[in-house]
Amino acid sequence: MVLTPAERAKRYREKLKENPDKYEIQRQKQLKRLKKRQKKVTELSEEEKHKQRKIWREQKRKQKENKKTKPKVTSKEVSKKLRSEGHSLKIKHLNVCKNYKKALNYIKILKLRLDNLRKRFSRVQQMHEKDITVKK
Repeated sequence: MVLTPAERAKRYREKLKENPDKYEIQRQKQLKRLKKRQKKVTELSEEEKHKQRKIWREQKRKQKENKKTKPKVTSKEVSKKLRSEGHSLKIKHLNVCKNYKKALNYIKILKLRLDNLRKRFSRVQQMHEKDITVKK
């Protein structure tokens, strides 16, 4: 069985987690790589500081807007919704059961028709064979 690269990496990570010493070493390397790319605000130039702070302000503004737009749901509303969903699920279940029974009955009818048609076909075939033998 050929593994995809994602599966291979997942197995590698799982194997690493089994050995705590190796896992800690790998984690430290990963942190070092991440920190190398990331600069502190004190290391940035004035222009870069201005840009970074602007980005942060925008992110915070969007975060606040999203928080305001999300509807606040109370526990009473949740319980009412769950009860109504439970009721609708029961109705759906009953409808599914009813449709299932109808489908089973329909299958029975179709099987009976199929058997009758097979018998009729075999009779016609036998009659045809008799006609051929008589004509010869």
